[in-house]
Amino acid sequence: MPRDVIGRRAFAQVWIAVWLVFLLNPLHAALTSDAARGVKAAAVAAIALFAVLYLALFANRRRPLVGEERSLSPRSVGLLAGMLALTPAVAPAAGARALDMVPYLAVAAMFTFDAHVAWALALAAAAAAEALAFTVPGWGEGRGASLPVLLAAAAVFGIRIASRRNSDLMRARVALAERAVDDERARMTRDMHDILGHSLTVIAVKSELAGHLVEADPARCAAEIADVERLARGALADVRATIAGSTSVTLAGELVSAGSALDAGGIDAELPTAVDDVPVEARELYGWVVREGVTNVLRHSGAHRCRVRVGPDGIAVEDDGAAGAEPPPEGQGLRGLRARARAAGAAMTVSRSSDLGGLRLAVGPPEAS
Repeated sequence: MPRDVIGRRAFAQVWIAVWLVFLLNPLHAALTSDAARGVKAAAVAAIALFAVLYLALFANRRRPLVGEERSLSPRSVGLLAGMLALTPAVAPAAGARALDMVPYLAVAAMFTFDAHVAWALALAAAAAAEALAFTVPGWGEGRGASLPVLLAAAAVFGIRIASRRNSDLMRARVALAERAVDDERARMTRDMHDILGHSLTVIAVKSELAGHLVEADPARCAAEIADVERLARGALADVRATIAGSTSVTLAGELVSAGSALDAGGIDAELPTAVDDVPVEARELYGWVVREGVTNVLRHSGAHRCRVRVGPDGIAVEDDGAAGAEPPPEGQGLRGLRARARAAGAAMTVSRSSDLGGLRLAVGPPEAS
């Protein structure tokens, strides 16, 4: 068990034991009374055992007073019943001072039962103490005993409320921490898929092209292999940036990369030459759209032509491949892109291209912030 936990429990027990000092009143009254020696001895023993049961009741729970929803402990009920049975044994020697033990019963009840039952018992104890002070001859000094009972019960009830709120706060903090971990894991999964999916697809296409050019055009083959090396190093850098949480995607950079990848794949590319009219806040999202759209064209479409249109009203990546006849189910990449679009306040659609006949991936402009 951690030392800090042991220390907190020890402090709690000491703090609880301190309040037993008020049992000195009935103890002194019993020792100085005119009762027989046996009656005094019985009262002293009852007070001592009462204190032991009180401490044992609090030690019975590892997390006392935390929350309202806790199961009833038979052991705690038994300890409280024992305290209740010992209280009358003090009265023959201590007289009205025996009423000083009633607040401990109210505190124990507030600790043992749920709020409604605990308050009912505390009120009953307060009423009984006050009734005894008024009806038993010679117990007039005990009048007003109900006030300490109610104050003690209210103090413990306040501690229960504070403990419950602290417990709820701790659970909320744990939930938020778990949510942050899940969100970060999802971000890394999405980014790794998008980055590596695109880079490895382009590397595969360029490697295949280089293989065909080994004998036919060695110079271009060497250029393609150099591009493969550059892409591999870039992918490695992107992975490191993703892990560090500093991934940066630009629309202009993705358009340049898309042109090179489509050319290597033998696909005619129609790409915009400028992105000046695209809102600044939309450019990173549109860069992800180009990356995911072109990756899908290279991987799945079998297209010969790809067109990217971008402007202030949104972006669309279209091709003339066969996938447009029946748009495929969304994979991890499209789901990640849809999440990015939703986070930016934009809408993503996947449909058939009316112009080219293939697949059309489109994202509308983000909402004004």
